[in-house]
Amino acid sequence: MTAQSFSAEFPTNVSAGFPAVAGRTTPIGEVSWRSDVIVSGRVRTMRILPSEGSPTLELTVYDDTGGITAVFTGRTALPGVALGSHIELMGRAGIRRGYLALLNPRLTIQPSGSHGSGHP
Repeated sequence: MTAQSFSAEFPTNVSAGFPAVAGRTTPIGEVSWRSDVIVSGRVRTMRILPSEGSPTLELTVYDDTGGITAVFTGRTALPGVALGSHIELMGRAGIRRGYLALLNPRLTIQPSGSHGSGHP
């Protein structure tokens, strides 16, 4: 695949720095370290961790294939996000405390009636 054909098939989202592949989510169980992904699932846990200088909000998001942690530095809440919310996350997978995590991912709240593959 040439760079030109790649660009035509996967338009680049400059603000995110990686291909914006609308409607194409990666099952959480298939996410690998340093991969740029869009995942979708339900919020199973939320916790605020104290940190030097600013708090960190961690969400654990699950679909039918597994779970991933989303880390939001400097946040104690995300308006509209609660336990059971169906959300979509876009970011680069890294490791945090030995687990796959997305650091400050782009978050989209899915409509309450949407049927994702996430666990309630």
